[in-house]
Amino acid sequence: MGGVATGETTSTQTPRRVRSHFPFRAVPQMCVDAMARFTMHLKAQGTSPRTMSGVYGDLNAAGSLVMCCDAPKGKDVLNSFGSGPPECEFRRKISDSPRALARFRSTWDAFGRFLRDLGMLRDDGEL
Repeated sequence: MGGVATGETTSTQTPRRVRSHFPFRAVPQMCVDAMARFTMHLKAQGTSPRTMSGVYGDLNAAGSLVMCCDAPKGKDVLNSFGSGPPECEFRRKISDSPRALARFRSTWDAFGRFLRDLGMLRDDGEL
């Protein structure tokens, strides 16, 4: 027997805390969905598993930096990828390696181009 008090949902009820925070949960899901599409696109192009491993790490870092530094709301989360990457924050929080930064910048730019090509981002960096 579930309900609001236990946090379980029933077919007719949704706990208040889930209902009140739904928009905040949708923001990371939009970002993750776009990143999943990007990785599927790269796999379809025949990207090697070793390269994909680096892309996964870069996308994880990108998502962390966007969500922690910019705190975007709604569809603005994808706008963050239309401009240059937060290199200073990457060096400070992730790695100060020039090679890691170059790979991160490359993945960031490729992801931004992918979003533009899909029409999820315009050339000026806005939806």
